[in-house]
Amino acid sequence: MSDPFAKIGAVLESAKELTLEAAVSASSRLLVDDAPLSAEEIKKLLNARSDRDRLAGMRQVIGFMSKGRGEEAQQFFPDVMRNTASQSLDMRKLVFVYLIRYAPMEHDLALMSVNTIQKSLSDSSPTVRSLGVRVLSSLRVPAISGIVLFAIKKGVTDVSPLVRRAVAGAIAKCYDVDPSTFPQLVEFLQQLLADKNVHVVGSAIMSMLLICPDRLDLIHPIYRRLCRIIPQLDTFAAASVIDLLVRYNRTNIAPPKGNNSVDADTALLLSALYPAIENSLSPVFIMSAVSAVYALCPGQVQPVYQETIEVGLVRLLKNETLEVALTMIKQIILQRDQPNAFSTHVHRFVVFPDDTASVALLKIAIMASIKGPRQFVLSELKHYATSTSYEREVQAAAVSAIGSCASGGTNKESDSLVTWLLRQIRSEAPTLSECLTCVRLLIQQQPQKHVATVTKLARIYTTLDTSAETSPAKASVVWLVSEFVSVAPEVGEALLYSALKNVAYEDTPVRAQIMDLASKVYLFRINEVGKAAEGELTEEKQIEFSRSFVGQLYSHALYCGRFDPSYEIRDKVRRLGALLSNPASTELATLMLQAPKQAPKVDSTNTEGGLELNTASAVLGTPLSGYVSLPPWEKDLSVLPDARLRDEPEEVVHMDTEKVVTGISHKELPSMSSNGTNGMTATKPKLQKQTLDEFFADTVGSEDSSEEEECDSDDDDGEEEDEEEKDEEEEDEEEEDEGEEDEEEEEDESSEEDSSDDDQPASQSPVPASQSLLHEENPFANS
Repeated sequence: MSDPFAKIGAVLESAKELTLEAAVSASSRLLVDDAPLSAEEIKKLLNARSDRDRLAGMRQVIGFMSKGRGEEAQQFFPDVMRNTASQSLDMRKLVFVYLIRYAPMEHDLALMSVNTIQKSLSDSSPTVRSLGVRVLSSLRVPAISGIVLFAIKKGVTDVSPLVRRAVAGAIAKCYDVDPSTFPQLVEFLQQLLADKNVHVVGSAIMSMLLICPDRLDLIHPIYRRLCRIIPQLDTFAAASVIDLLVRYNRTNIAPPKGNNSVDADTALLLSALYPAIENSLSPVFIMSAVSAVYALCPGQVQPVYQETIEVGLVRLLKNETLEVALTMIKQIILQRDQPNAFSTHVHRFVVFPDDTASVALLKIAIMASIKGPRQFVLSELKHYATSTSYEREVQAAAVSAIGSCASGGTNKESDSLVTWLLRQIRSEAPTLSECLTCVRLLIQQQPQKHVATVTKLARIYTTLDTSAETSPAKASVVWLVSEFVSVAPEVGEALLYSALKNVAYEDTPVRAQIMDLASKVYLFRINEVGKAAEGELTEEKQIEFSRSFVGQLYSHALYCGRFDPSYEIRDKVRRLGALLSNPASTELATLMLQAPKQAPKVDSTNTEGGLELNTASAVLGTPLSGYVSLPPWEKDLSVLPDARLRDEPEEVVHMDTEKVVTGISHKELPSMSSNGTNGMTATKPKLQKQTLDEFFADTVGSEDSSEEEECDSDDDDGEEEDEEEKDEEEEDEEEEDEGEEDEEEEEDESSEEDSSDDDQPASQSPVPASQSLLHEENPFANS
């Protein structure tokens, strides 16, 4: 009767364990914060005997990491370290992920697990091997740089592309810790660059850019293959490869000879970029490809490809990449001198009230630069300038853009926009200063044409109050009228008379401009008096002129400035009074005050100083620390490398794992019988470290030699007996050598098993002889 009850109890216990395991798995997967475990409970789980409990505790720690609670997760470092030798594959993966994150912060404790991590390099799981390489390279301790270098050397020839990709990333970390390993790392890097797996090549390129970005000679044999695999790479690796190939073209390939004449290798890269721009959805990839096209194409891009670029960039006008894409579009229009670009997509640059100020400014700058539907653009800009739904910064930018359009438009369009700007000049207008600035710049370009405009500005001055908001506008009006005294002197006299009435209540900038206006009006009239006197201005005539209306206005202005609270205005008044009081210095005063000034260009945009496309410096508008521009094209063709260096090799270094497993059939392997009938001796060869290629070469060579020996044995059946006796003597000697070698190998294996049993737990099987290369060759294995 006891047997059925025992079976029922065992079944119930098994069901209980399965239920608990499912509950722990579900709770750790959901990571619910309603009832989080305390630190003591998590430590208890990590040190439990059951693998299930330790895995549950490890998942709690990983949950802290994923939720940004890194400081809480770091306190479990000693407890996590005890699980590095766990038999559970899931547990080891989580432990290695934890070590990659926190090993650089806990160097001393992390060094205790080096031997265990080394053993993971020979694990059967590629994931564990790759994590082992990543953990070793993440320790960042110079004392174990030799161990890391050995792990890289072993992983370069690994059959799994996952491990080789991890090795490619570890190369840069190893160089960062110990730069003296650079020669060996470059050799390993060269092997990984020729790898068949595209993801391994992408990681190798990123490591190359970190340790030796100037070693472009490594790209010679793989250039054409890199051009073909660009669409297969992941996003960031593809961007790095594109930037590297652009620099390679600039320094190692002949420059373009005409608008459409490029080298065949440059054309190969361009042919790979255009379809990628059209079909890719990755913003990083599209912007890298677009910047590469403009860096390699001479002059303007062909219309067909230009449309492809426009469609690709317009596709990025969404919330995540809106500002960066707008910056690149603005640079293309301005720096590349392509105002017709994006003219068919102008409706995509309409400013919305919920746009940020930076996005709105970029859209306005693009709309003002596009030579598309002018009426649509101007109506939109006028709406932005007058609508209260937009910020004042956006309104000011819209007014400046209108001035830019008026400067580059027809006379009729320019007159219409100047009239519109004058209507916006009023005391309560938020864009008063910007409107006056645009009008001033437009008048400076064609002063004779805008005499009536100067008169309107002088009349507008009298309508503005003396508040601080209107002071910049009033100063602009006075400066503008003073600049055109020679064109409309009566307007200047009338404005001076009106301004001196309230000069004491104006702000400092306005008072300074009034003093300049008084000096220029007085100088213009006294020069007329000198011309009327046939070029001779005597002191008597100057005294007589000082009693005139203009002379009295000038004297009153100097009197007010002599007692001004601003020392700058007082200094200016003393300088002007000394300069204009002497008739001999009239010509010098004319050169100083009435010298013609170059008309400025109305431009509301900034070309970012010719910064390269797709750079952080271009987005911010200023060169940042570490910014490096593209190298110029190499003009001296004699120093360029031969194009035959870019021919691809016939074979590739590595094969995929599936091909390694299925590429050898059982029939192809030679039989290993002990009687020696296959022509092979029965001596056991010593174990040596071999790559896959060497192993396959030895296998094929042994098979060929066995066939040749069998043929020779059939042909030599009738040989003399003395030769057979010699063969028997040689076999006896070989058997004696074999016995000695077997004894030595048994002693070596026993010593290796003893040493491995000391390092491994009791439940872990010893490392096989075929995987003991790490402890044979690594000088740091016993440390």
